Amino acid sequence: MKKNWFYLFLLMVVTVIPLTSCDKDDEPVIDNGEEEYQKPGPDYQEETRPVTAYDGLSWLQSNLVEVDDNNNVIRRVYGKPLDPSQPTVVSVPVNDFADADLTFLRWVAPGKEATKVDGGYEYNLTDRDGNPQGAVSFRAVEGEAGVIARMDIAPGTDLKQVTEVMFIDAELWPENAAYQRVEKRKIYWMEDYELTWSEGGPYVLDLHVEKKSLPFYCLQDNTNGKEGILVWLSPDEDNYYAHPSIKWYNSKARSYLPKAAEAQKVVDRINQNVAYWDTMLSDMKANGYDWYAKPFSLFDDHAAKSKFVLNELDEGLILDYIMVFEMDVHPAELEWVFDTSQQMYRYMQIQIIPPVKK
Repeated sequence: MKKNWFYLFLLMVVTVIPLTSCDKDDEPVIDNGEEEYQKPGPDYQEETRPVTAYDGLSWLQSNLVEVDDNNNVIRRVYGKPLDPSQPTVVSVPVNDFADADLTFLRWVAPGKEATKVDGGYEYNLTDRDGNPQGAVSFRAVEGEAGVIARMDIAPGTDLKQVTEVMFIDAELWPENAAYQRVEKRKIYWMEDYELTWSEGGPYVLDLHVEKKSLPFYCLQDNTNGKEGILVWLSPDEDNYYAHPSIKWYNSKARSYLPKAAEAQKVVDRINQNVAYWDTMLSDMKANGYDWYAKPFSLFDDHAAKSKFVLNELDEGLILDYIMVFEMDVHPAELEWVFDTSQQMYRYMQIQIIPPVKK
């Protein structure tokens, strides 16, 4: 009987003794019910790629007139139609031919080239992949009172709400059509779109758009031949309904956002001196508008604090890319981001004001 009790006791001891192994890979993993957070390693890269090419037609369109998806005019940038009977013939004030020449070349996208010809330029428009989009020609004008130069649009060029651009002597420009003068570091209230979202059902967000007067900050004045550059930023509210993941912009809101032509001008200005951006944030906060990116927290670790969605789409065979304005790093840059990104992106509005004329 004692022997039986001994064997029973020995069996119990063997059962509770943990099994060990000389193989380190067989060590048990203790599961405490919590998923361990893994920080991205040094080789981690976000699903992004740099912007290396621009769309010539889109760049030209953005410099002349912004239109909505129904081809309605949102805002004219350069020039205005002076003859109500010809609303697509746009006139632009210039001081002389050199001024007209400089203005036209501003409308040529980076990486594209306008071919110099006698009296002006020929500009064959191409998209980001080099596919043809039509053409425009720029020529000096002689013998036509008040007209210094003209830009003609070739048939088949899908430039919206513009069929001709006339460069007019600024001395003959109507006073009530003059460009607004803007000064650096001042705030201007301008109409633009404010976007918010609400829950529209399971896994669905509804977009709400309001065109209203917003406080724009002037990064660059429009004197001495410079373009005025004004910016408004959506505040970092750590709120999915204020700035959600990028797919909701892509499906519903892109048409209300700036194009690459406007954003690149902001990038170029900031990269002249990053203090321009910091000064803007400081000036706006002093005036009651907090545009600073909030510190990261456990509750908003998917927030893209200083990345702003733009109205540029690059459609792929499987995934689409959306262009964003990137201020999380310096120098500032434009980049493409997968539309499947789960980060919460902010948005911005940009208004470009042409140089004031003498």
